[in-house]
Amino acid sequence: MSEEADKEISQDLEKLRSIGAQKIHQRTHIALKNVQAILHLSFEDIQKVQLMGFVSILEREYGVNLDEVRQSALAYYKEQEEKASSQEEPEYKKELLTSGTKGKKPLLALVGVLVLLVLAFALFFFLKDSSSDDANAQKGQISTQSTVEQNLKPDEESSENSEAIQKGSIAQEENATLKGADDENLSKNDENLSVNLDETAVTPTLRIIPKTKVWVGYIDLANGKKKQTVTKNELDLNGSKDYLLTFGHGFIDIDTSGKLHSFEKSKGLKFLYKDGNLEEIDAQEFKRYNKGKLW
Repeated sequence: MSEEADKEISQDLEKLRSIGAQKIHQRTHIALKNVQAILHLSFEDIQKVQLMGFVSILEREYGVNLDEVRQSALAYYKEQEEKASSQEEPEYKKELLTSGTKGKKPLLALVGVLVLLVLAFALFFFLKDSSSDDANAQKGQISTQSTVEQNLKPDEESSENSEAIQKGSIAQEENATLKGADDENLSKNDENLSVNLDETAVTPTLRIIPKTKVWVGYIDLANGKKKQTVTKNELDLNGSKDYLLTFGHGFIDIDTSGKLHSFEKSKGLKFLYKDGNLEEIDAQEFKRYNKGKLW
C-alpha cells in the first residue's frame, strides 16, 4: 500500500474520531462501546463477524475507507486464535513427557549420592594430610629454635636483641610513612570515582513496544500538549519528561530505562509516567491529571 493510501486511510479514521463516538452512535445505532472500540482499534469485546458488519456500516454512512481497521482486526483475531491453539497440548504429548521423567528421577538421585560420598572421602584425606604437615612443621620449628638458643652466648644474645630493637623501630617508621601515603592515594581515588559517577549519570529513557498495531495517545504533563498515532513499530519518547499514556488495547511492552513492563490485556490501558516511574491508572485518575478529560 502506498504512502498516499496510508495517509488517506488515517485521515478517514481521524475524520470519524473528530465526529465523536456519541454522534456516530446516534446516527448509525451501533452500540456506543462498539463505536469507541472501532475508533481506538480495541476489538476484545466484539466478535469478528459483528466488527466487519459495523465497519461496513460506517464506510457506507460516512463515505470513508476503513481498511486500516479491518487489517488491525484480522491481525488481532489471528493472534488470539494462535494463542488458543498453542495452549491446547495433545494428551499423548503429556503422557510421553510424564513417562520420560519418571525413569530419570531415581537415576539422578543415585548419581547425587555417589558424588557426595566421593567429595566426603576427598575432604577427609585432605584434612588429615594438612594436620600431619602442620604438626611436623611445628616440631621442626621448635627443634631449630632450641638449637640456636643453646649455641648463642650471653654477649651475642644482647647484641642481637639490640639490633632487633633498632630494626623494629626503623620498620615502624617506614610503615607509618607508607601508610600515610596510601591513605592520601585512597582519598584521591575516592574523589576521582565520585566525579566519574556524576559525569556518567544515566539519562532516563521511555520506549513503547507494540505487540500488534495499536492506537497510542500521550500527553505532556508540563504543557498539556497531546499527540496520537496508530502504529505497530516501537515509539521512543523523552524519558526526562512526565506523560499521561493511553492505548487502544493492552498487548504492549513499555521499557523505562532498561526495565521492561509487559502487558497482555485485551482492554485499553492508561498510565502515568512521572519522574522515570510508570504506574497503571484508571479512568478517574487519568481525568484528574488531564483536567477532567478522558483525552
